[in-house]
Amino acid sequence: MGELKAVLDLFEATAHMPERKLVVYCDSQYVINSLTKWMPGWKSRGWKKADGKPVLNRELLQELDAATAGRDYQLVWVKGHSGHELNEAADARANAAAQAYQQGNAPDAGPGFGAAAGASSGASDGQAPAAEAEPEQGPQQMRI
Repeated sequence: MGELKAVLDLFEATAHMPERKLVVYCDSQYVINSLTKWMPGWKSRGWKKADGKPVLNRELLQELDAATAGRDYQLVWVKGHSGHELNEAADARANAAAQAYQQGNAPDAGPGFGAAAGASSGASDGQAPAAEAEPEQGPQQMRI
């Protein structure tokens, strides 16, 4: 669920630039498959899986469906914990956030998104997706 929320946060943070392509690096096959393979079937079956059971995280997935509608984006799978620079950074941020919550503290919000500066954004709990901002002429990427 944390990965889904992180991707939703990314699309919401970049909603003001819908004309820019967004490339999201993600180590979660669940997130990638949810958006690229399973969602059309879930929607056609009234948000039920092929076995008739309700889709888990339905509300969050519906928010993602709305946030991605009309957006030009690409999801790129990266293997988690394999030394990928962005994935390792996202994992470190996610672990720090989880630890802060366990201690009753608010997690560090991180640097946030700055399209012009190509700044990074926050992570979620668990293994989080990553994206990066590229120059104005290239696709929009952002690391989270």
